[in-house]
Amino acid sequence: MSDCCNQCPTPETVQVPGPEGSTGATGPAGVAGGNAYSFTTSSTFVVPAINSNVTIIVSSSAWMIVGQVVFLAGAGYFQVVTIPNSISVQLKYLNYVFNTYAAAVIAIGASISPAGPEPADAIPVTPITAYAAGTAYTLTAVSAAVTFGTTQPAIPLTTAGKWRLTARVKIGYVGATFAAVRTVTLKLRRTNNTAADVSDSSTTWATEIITALTYTGDIFTLPDVLYTTANINDALTIFGVIDVVPTAGSIQIQEASIFAEFIQS
Repeated sequence: MSDCCNQCPTPETVQVPGPEGSTGATGPAGVAGGNAYSFTTSSTFVVPAINSNVTIIVSSSAWMIVGQVVFLAGAGYFQVVTIPNSISVQLKYLNYVFNTYAAAVIAIGASISPAGPEPADAIPVTPITAYAAGTAYTLTAVSAAVTFGTTQPAIPLTTAGKWRLTARVKIGYVGATFAAVRTVTLKLRRTNNTAADVSDSSTTWATEIITALTYTGDIFTLPDVLYTTANINDALTIFGVIDVVPTAGSIQIQEASIFAEFIQS
């Protein structure tokens, strides 16, 4: 082979680029999604009565629709009535077993989220009763709990909310002598969680002027009252007192009972 051939340059491989694809313009950023469980109330509000409405301020009402059931922590289940704007909503308080009670104050920052119908396993609160049994209670001139020998006319409430309370007593004279009319006062009283009388539950009864007689004086009920509590263990019982004890014999509470019905509103 000649030197001439050895000096010839080696041909280079030339790569021809193909056509480039075009790139479109970048689109605008999308709106950030939201988790309904992150929405909260923006002001304190008071729970209304069952089937009544309340308007509250929320972090966003954009996800709500009229007729929707929502759950508000600390209060319970509501239904959307109207949506005035993007940060407020009018709600109707539903009669659900798991709800709290009317007049409860819900603090700012309570979470609000979508909810379905009332849980199928919701169990209504069972009425609570107590019937006294055993040795009857003799009234004294000091207001005290009416106690019997075996079972007391006392109940523990088991659920926070509003209760209807009814109490019944039977008063009897036992060889009693009264030279003047005396006054018996009966009432319901909470004995724990800061002991206090139950408002509007007190009633009075007047004795007869008698000498050494034994018979039933009266059977009557104390005023029915609505009792609201934020506790789940209030203890209630009947208290009694007579302003002046008989000069002979005694006056007794011979029967006593309490009935408590949970009504929510």
